[in-house]
Amino acid sequence: MSGTKIILPPIIPNYLGESAINPVGAFNGGETYYNTVLHEEMFYDASRSKWLSIATLTIGFGRNGTTSAGAMLKTAGNVRMVKDIRGLLTKGKLTLVDWEASRVDVDAAKLIMYEGLVSIANLDFGVTNAIVTTQNVDIAANKILSIEVDGGFNAITNCSGTYALKLRI
Repeated sequence: MSGTKIILPPIIPNYLGESAINPVGAFNGGETYYNTVLHEEMFYDASRSKWLSIATLTIGFGRNGTTSAGAMLKTAGNVRMVKDIRGLLTKGKLTLVDWEASRVDVDAAKLIMYEGLVSIANLDFGVTNAIVTTQNVDIAANKILSIEVDGGFNAITNCSGTYALKLRI
């Protein structure tokens, strides 16, 4: 066997293989597996204590001009969202992990995200930018996500933002 090389497959640290369900056990974070139902690579997010997809779905929203308190913002494509009627239709179970927006105003304002008709998350503006990177809001499948300017606060001008979602089982 002189001159013969044996090539071993790479060792992937913390890779748990393929499965149709989330692995069970005690995890530290960073462990991964391939979910054969979602066809997605999943990782254990220790900060949220759950398995989430590595892939992130980032959705844009906003409005050029002034949006009154109590009014809905628009999705990418300039379509005004309407609670439980128009917005992002969730095709699978998701988790909101990040939400951020900017505007030209500096007074107090708040955005509210709805899953159907139910308020699920808030984004508070103290100044022009608002960022929340520690969201951990589970969203059901077949729901419509929409965003409203909180009626108890001020209108906002030239708002744009994104929110980030990850798949889950």
